[in-house]
Amino acid sequence: MALSIDKFIEQIIKNLEMNGFPAKKVSFDLERLYEMADKHGLSFNNVAERLLEVGIAAENSTEKIIFSTVKEEKAEDKFDLPDLDSDEFKQAQEMLSKMSPDEMESMKKMFENMSDEEKADMMKKAKDMGL
Repeated sequence: MALSIDKFIEQIIKNLEMNGFPAKKVSFDLERLYEMADKHGLSFNNVAERLLEVGIAAENSTEKIIFSTVKEEKAEDKFDLPDLDSDEFKQAQEMLSKMSPDEMESMKKMFENMSDEEKADMMKKAKDMGL
């Protein structure tokens, strides 16, 4: 039975977390991941692009794919997100993994167009809601 790309990504994230991710880098067999994706009618390159959208980098070595969190440089004009504990990070990551690329892009544009005050207010409301 073929999995959708979203379900396949959920499985990868679950396996990463069981192996200590995001606190540490995790690697899986390159050939096995490409075969698993192909078995479900997916391109692992597309899967890797989608993982990158949710902050997970997949770097290929000769025999392994090494997964790590994406660390962006903070520019002066960018909004600094509050420090998230492990549970909060996992919850945010799960929510993002369930979003379509269009939803992600829409949310990103909306966030970019907010003032710093609006961003801070939104983050406070999200935290108050337990997100």
